[in-house]
Amino acid sequence: MTSEPMMPEQDPSNPTALPPLFSAPPSRPGRVRGGFSMRPGAQPSDPVLLDAVRRRHAATTPVPSTAPRQFTDHEDLDWGLVAAFRTLVANRLAAAMGEDWRTRAAGQADVAASARIPMDRAAQEQEGWRAIEDLLSEHTADAVATGAEAWSPRQRAAMAQAIFDAVFRLGRLQPLVDDDRVENIFILGCRQVLLELTDGTRIPGPAVAESDEELIDFLRFLANRSESNPRPFSEGTPRLHMKLDGGARLAATSWVVSRPTVVIRRHRLKIDSL
Repeated sequence: MTSEPMMPEQDPSNPTALPPLFSAPPSRPGRVRGGFSMRPGAQPSDPVLLDAVRRRHAATTPVPSTAPRQFTDHEDLDWGLVAAFRTLVANRLAAAMGEDWRTRAAGQADVAASARIPMDRAAQEQEGWRAIEDLLSEHTADAVATGAEAWSPRQRAAMAQAIFDAVFRLGRLQPLVDDDRVENIFILGCRQVLLELTDGTRIPGPAVAESDEELIDFLRFLANRSESNPRPFSEGTPRLHMKLDGGARLAATSWVVSRPTVVIRRHRLKIDSL
C-alpha cells in the first residue's frame, strides 16, 4: 500500500485531458533579480519625437554645401557691338591675307587663292590683336568726340578679349569650354543652356547669344573659319559636325528644328601610362 494520492485515470482519446505543450513551466526557486538601481527614479522615458532628433542633429552636424558655383556672364558688355567688331576684325584680317571669309563661305575659295598671303595661326592672332586695338581706339575717339562716356581700362580689356574670342575661339562659349568642371554643353536657342559637370550634376548656364539669328550667324562663321576644311552651314546643309581646338566635338542643327540646337561634348578622360 502506498501513501501517494491516487490520480484519476485519464482517457487518452480525450484531447482536453492532455497536458498543455506551450504552457509556462513552473517557477523554480533560485536567484531573483531585485529592483535596486544606482540611478534613482530610472524609468523608461517617453519616445523622442523625430522632429526633435532632426533638429538636434542639424544643430550639431554641419551640412556641407554641395551647390556648384554658378557660371556668370559679362552682362556689362554690349554683345551686339562685339558681333559687329568681330565682322570688322575678320574683314581686316581677310584683307591682310588677301581673301574674304564670306567668299569662302559661298564656295568661291579658288577665286582669291592665288592672291592669298601665307600666314600661320600665330601671325593671324597677332594681326587680329592689331586690328582689335585699332578698332577700339577708333571707337574710343568717336565716343570722346560725341561726348559719350569712354570705357574704363577694365571694360576695354574685357571688350578686347571678347572680340578676340569671337574671332579666333568660341566667343561666349569659350569660358564654358575652358572650365574643367564642364563635360557637356547643351544649347537650345540663344538663352537655354544646360551644363553637365564631371560629377553628373546639371546646372543652367549663361546665354550664348542675344538672339537665335546671332547664334546661327556665329555658327556659320565658326564653320567657315577653318582654313583646311571650311564647312557649309545653311538651309541646304542644316547640320554641322566639327572638331574644336582641344579635342571637343560640336554638333549643331538649325532650320529643320524649332530653334537652333548645339551640343558640345568634352572628353575628360585622363590617359595614364605604365
